[in-house]
Amino acid sequence: MTKKLAAKAGPKKEKEEDDSGTKLEERLSTIEENFFKEVGEDEEEIKLIKERAAQTQEALANEEANAA
Repeated sequence: MTKKLAAKAGPKKEKEEDDSGTKLEERLSTIEENFFKEVGEDEEEIKLIKERAAQTQEALANEEANAA
């Protein structure tokens, strides 16, 4: 009987973790979009800011890879 209870508890816990991860991703996405709406005056400017951020992240990743 203990095995049955343990088996039932395992998957439920994993599902709860998946749900919280999804909610976190959705919240982060909303925060990011709100940020870009505040710093950018129009869609073109927002696009440029996002591209600049991506280039910066890529440069940092390359620096870390070279340092290792």
